[in-house]
Amino acid sequence: MGSGYEQKLDETIIGLEIRQNRGDCLGYYGIAKELATAYNLQFKVPKINLPITPKNSELPIKVIAKRQTHRIMALRISGIKNGLSPKWLQKFLKLHEINSINTLVDLTNFIMLWYGIPCHAFDTNKSGNKLVWKLNQKQNLVFQTLDKTKVKLHQNAFLISDKKGPASLVMIGGNRAKIDLNTKEVIIEVAVYDRKKVRLDAKKLNVQTEAGSRLEKDLDPDLIPQALNHLAFLILNNCGGKISSQLYDYYPNPMPAPKIKINLESINKITGIDIPPDFSKKIFKRLGCQLKKLGKNNYLAIPPSLRKDLNLKEDLVEETIRFYGYEKIPTDQPISAKKLKNITPPVLNLIKSIKNFLVNQGYDEIRSWPIIQERHLHLLSSLPQKSKPVYIENNINANFPVLRMSIASSLVLQKKQYQKYKIPDCKIFEVGKIYYQKSGKYYEKHSVAFYQPKVDQLKRDCEKLFKKLNIKKQNKYSEKIGLSEFIEIKLDKLAEQNFTPIKLNYNNKTGNAIELSQQIVDFDANIILNKKINPQKLIKKYQQKIGEKYLWKLEIVDIYQNPKTKKYKYTFRAYYYNISTPKAKQIHLKAFRLQ
Repeated sequence: MGSGYEQKLDETIIGLEIRQNRGDCLGYYGIAKELATAYNLQFKVPKINLPITPKNSELPIKVIAKRQTHRIMALRISGIKNGLSPKWLQKFLKLHEINSINTLVDLTNFIMLWYGIPCHAFDTNKSGNKLVWKLNQKQNLVFQTLDKTKVKLHQNAFLISDKKGPASLVMIGGNRAKIDLNTKEVIIEVAVYDRKKVRLDAKKLNVQTEAGSRLEKDLDPDLIPQALNHLAFLILNNCGGKISSQLYDYYPNPMPAPKIKINLESINKITGIDIPPDFSKKIFKRLGCQLKKLGKNNYLAIPPSLRKDLNLKEDLVEETIRFYGYEKIPTDQPISAKKLKNITPPVLNLIKSIKNFLVNQGYDEIRSWPIIQERHLHLLSSLPQKSKPVYIENNINANFPVLRMSIASSLVLQKKQYQKYKIPDCKIFEVGKIYYQKSGKYYEKHSVAFYQPKVDQLKRDCEKLFKKLNIKKQNKYSEKIGLSEFIEIKLDKLAEQNFTPIKLNYNNKTGNAIELSQQIVDFDANIILNKKINPQKLIKKYQQKIGEKYLWKLEIVDIYQNPKTKKYKYTFRAYYYNISTPKAKQIHLKAFRLQ
């Protein structure tokens, strides 16, 4: 995972490349576990003994957003004397490019970096004790961050509230209840939430923080007690005070660890090299897996809660080869002549056969995005009744929020592109997936659609395809269907299904294909006339003056009548192609007499 190193403040900083599924390595605790496994070192977790908490002082914390909250632990500490951070803490944060604020705030950042789990501290003199984890239900609610930036909260934004309103968001603290040098009492909390909800809120609010980047990963709720105890211990040692509440622990649904059956000898078949079974067994134990022997070299492995990325047998195999060493994979040995079992899914062979057939019939394959604009949802197929579109959360492009329900929509859009660039009508097809939902269930299917401008030939091509793939025709063709038949490919068989009739309203006139050798350029021109004239007549007139050799398109973009002179101003916009900009400008000025 190493990506380099640098010298900073008399320290050597090692850069690590952390993958999306390794949230455990976003803290020193997880990195230490990784090093202990790699170098067979003993991993020691220091025991922290805190004073006994009061028996009759419960924290009046409430969790309303239960589905979004995995675990919360909290304590109240009173009689604190806050101040500037000790030098070791200031240096530690500076190495991580985090500004030092004060001891209490800096210690929460220290724990976040140490364990990879964010934590908060609330000044009870400002927030009170009755903190509530909930989703925002108020319209136009404004939240002020620690740097006094005002953020307008959307509906259902995940926040921590007190009697005065939002005290914090789960990924960033608030200005109203922030810790300062006058803080005497705090509630400290460490929590893990639904990572999808944190990511969605961060994107909607356009808020990016160190805490948010960690809460978006799969974190270990079972590590929270260690982190909270460590934070309380550091506060008591550096700021004084005493614990003045019982430990609050909200953990309603602990997730059971996965149970993975694995044969140690099968690891060699997957990796392709001989790894001793004893080595694999040692690695699993060093990772923290619980092993139960089921038979010779057969084990039931239960990964540690810290490693949320270990869920399958293949994950354990990956760990084995990673610690065994990729460099030990030989590069000078012949490939085994043993014939391997064909594991290619039948649907892929079927798709290949369909593509080969259509290409041999003169069709061109297109490939398009499976996401479309909402205005293209009218291009639907005859899917089961009451089928609904599937909308995408966290979409990379807000203009394309929905998954297509038909391949037809892709072909229609491709035809429009061809028409735009004056490409003659041609035969096209696409094989891809369609998506829809019905009765709360989501469906994803392979499909193929093809377009042929000649309906009779389209019928014959369909018949040939059906005959080749042994498909029985269930429905009659419709003369009005521009995109005719739609074939739906399932994993075990083929079934024919018609589209709702779609008529392609394209101009049948097609010229030769045009190759663009230079960028299209456009110029505007204003023409003043004494009276109003039909715009189409004016466009035809100036098209003749310009000529068709270099003119791509001519349009009138604005018509304006001067209220004083009563004269009309027509604004033309002309597009020129395959011509240099100076020459296009010369033709333009001459045609509109602007020289």
